[in-house]
Amino acid sequence: MSWGYSRFDLLANILSGSAATAAIVICTTSAATALSKTEIAQIATSVTVQINNTLGTPGGSGAIIAQEGNVYTVLTANHVVESQAIEYVVRTHDGREYPVIAVKSLQQSKQDPDLAIVEFQSSQTYKIATIGNSNQAEQGLDIYVSGFPLGIDGGSDRFHEFTTGIITSIQSDRERGYSLRYNALTRRGMSGGPVFDPSGRIIGVHGEGDREGVVRSESANGVTVAELKTGFNAAIPVNTFTSLIARAGINRSQLTFDDRSPDNLEQAKSPERQELVEALNYADEGKVSEASQAFNRIVERDRDSAIAWLYRGLTRYTRGDRQGAIADYTQAIQVQANFSEAYSKRGLAYYRLGDKQKALADYNQALQLNPSDAYTYLNRGVLREDLGDRQGAFQDYDRAVQVAPKYGLAYHNRGIIRYYQREFEAALEDMEKASELCFEQGDLDCYNTAVENLNQIQRQVRRNSQRQQQIQNQQQVTPQPVTPPQNTSQPVTENQPVVPTQPESNPGGLREL
Repeated sequence: MSWGYSRFDLLANILSGSAATAAIVICTTSAATALSKTEIAQIATSVTVQINNTLGTPGGSGAIIAQEGNVYTVLTANHVVESQAIEYVVRTHDGREYPVIAVKSLQQSKQDPDLAIVEFQSSQTYKIATIGNSNQAEQGLDIYVSGFPLGIDGGSDRFHEFTTGIITSIQSDRERGYSLRYNALTRRGMSGGPVFDPSGRIIGVHGEGDREGVVRSESANGVTVAELKTGFNAAIPVNTFTSLIARAGINRSQLTFDDRSPDNLEQAKSPERQELVEALNYADEGKVSEASQAFNRIVERDRDSAIAWLYRGLTRYTRGDRQGAIADYTQAIQVQANFSEAYSKRGLAYYRLGDKQKALADYNQALQLNPSDAYTYLNRGVLREDLGDRQGAFQDYDRAVQVAPKYGLAYHNRGIIRYYQREFEAALEDMEKASELCFEQGDLDCYNTAVENLNQIQRQVRRNSQRQQQIQNQQQVTPQPVTPPQNTSQPVTENQPVVPTQPESNPGGLREL
């Protein structure tokens, strides 16, 4: 899972594991047979596990890659199991839970690949995933991401999810090894889960989304910089893991390999697929005009491409065409009824047009489809504040913090509500956390605003303390009223922090994000 801010919202189970060891299988004479989506989903279901912890904080996913006796090895992302003070539990597809008996991090520095392996013991027989050759992956290749997104309660009620996409780029020297990029829509809790190729072999470890980027959106006053979301995700190529087997202390004979190339590479290289890859890369690079033109061509040719409608809607939104964006999001929903991203983004467009009831309906639907979407919780919280439902707003901000513990803006907005409620110590804690997270993530606007608000709350706490002392000295009770600041919170533009605004009518109050 990556809680880092994106600034580009242009775009807002094969072999049985019953044997003690498995021989290495390396085939190079023919292409691997492509499987149906259903067949790949069956493989994914049997080898993907959820990784939880005893504290109840958000967990992740992983894949069973080896067995020795009754000890199974799971490959995952290091950030899923990085805390040494927490006990972890593996939950397999049959609902059984096993305590993790060993965690081995393969990340020795912040720049090293974000990989780890965990072990658990079981007398049950579980399938072992086949490891492919990520060097065979090419732009345009279909991929499948498997994992257990967080449930409504943040952890215990988690169900397997299997999403599809295509590889949009393969970038070398990416931080923490996340060089395999794709457009599959994923959810929190799927970090560490396997990425499969069309032959059902693991070619990557999912774990990063919405990389930072800048898109320049055109406005009537010229070219301005907006903070927007990419909608892209990334995995660490599995070959990165195989190069670290010695560090992991794994015997290669425990793993099952198949390095044949996929047999459908021709499809990945087709003109239509490459046109889509090009359009998505334009979007990823922040080239709004080029992306818009490319998606125009795609939707004219293929009106059943929900992803193309979504991205064209995002380009329209970026250019200020809210009605056009709504029309495209609606078309995406008609093609794919359970498209939570389209509902969330359409809700934001409705909000910007002032239609708050339609915005609320779309946010509600988006969260019903994806109950672990912290950004939509935050946007709905802002909307609820506008509608006078401060308690509902607090619940949304609190939920955003639960599902995304490193989301600085959620702490900030929750702190504002606590300030309103005169819970000054709790407000201080939230604002301190917000400033800490925003600084760590390099979001200086968020950091500066949180620090300013932190200072304001600290001054209020001191005034209250001084007043209380005066009351005690005078032996009389004269409460000092506190006038809360005007809340001018704005929804996160395509799920990302917006540029802070100063309340014109309250220059001495808190400055809101």
